[in-house]
Amino acid sequence: MPFSVISAFFAAVFRWYFTLWDISSYEHEIEGKNQYRQQNDKDYFLEFIKAEKLDDGSVGEGPWFLDLLRLRVLGQWDTQYTTEEHRARVIEYLNHWGYDVDEDGKTTAPFLPRNPGLLIQGLYLTKKQRTTNKIFINIEPIYTACMFARFALDIITSSGARIIELLQISYDKECCVITVDKSATPARKNYIFRLTPKGREEAENYYMPEDVFKFMTEIVKMLKDSYGNDRIPDVEFDVESRKHLLSAKKYIFQYQSRHINVFTINAILRFLLHGIIIQTAEGNQVIVKITLTSPCLCYACSTK
Repeated sequence: MPFSVISAFFAAVFRWYFTLWDISSYEHEIEGKNQYRQQNDKDYFLEFIKAEKLDDGSVGEGPWFLDLLRLRVLGQWDTQYTTEEHRARVIEYLNHWGYDVDEDGKTTAPFLPRNPGLLIQGLYLTKKQRTTNKIFINIEPIYTACMFARFALDIITSSGARIIELLQISYDKECCVITVDKSATPARKNYIFRLTPKGREEAENYYMPEDVFKFMTEIVKMLKDSYGNDRIPDVEFDVESRKHLLSAKKYIFQYQSRHINVFTINAILRFLLHGIIIQTAEGNQVIVKITLTSPCLCYACSTK
């Protein structure tokens, strides 16, 4: 049976309405099918219904990623099923946000992760959205991608670490270090990641706020739940230029037994920050239209 879900977001400014479906219920109630299906967790998804303002009930803003789902641009969106009309709409939309078509005519795929289980909505929902024009949400790939993207963003903005460095973070005492500075009153804890900078072969200290370490425990819990184990596995480091320096470890940036790579980090960062609005010193709003990569964030944070 479907369930209606009502959630208030944006500091209690908007109310979002969803319907929670499983595949069998959707096919029975909407499509009139009566085929039995063995249920599993991946069979559940949300249908976005509407957004309204809390103060007067008028039409409000939905989640920031609705247009990305509506246009089906997560992953490799330009396929044999893409009509010319839809392709033109997507290219216009991506160009608006700073994602240009390559000189050789190939379309860009800014939200294409190279790791399975992140962002991609799956064949079933993608097909349903194409044929029904409704907005369906496969929560787990988006939730997991946003967890990793937020963690990466916290590290980049806190320390200026590059992507090649944050991908080295492993869940062990050699990498994650907490020291106590007793010379301060009261004594102060230092939270440190031991990482090897680009162009060097020895690890150095990257100091972090305590909140970064706290959020890392949330990532670890998520990984343990996904593996159904109280430990996370060792995985091979997946950055070619550093493989000779780094052995298989319990890397935090991993999913489905694979190390998360540079392309995936950039894709999920773009997703998390898509449509972000900033303000000038005069208070004027500016929409970010750059092709975001983590070096852009490093530079912005080091010069702010």
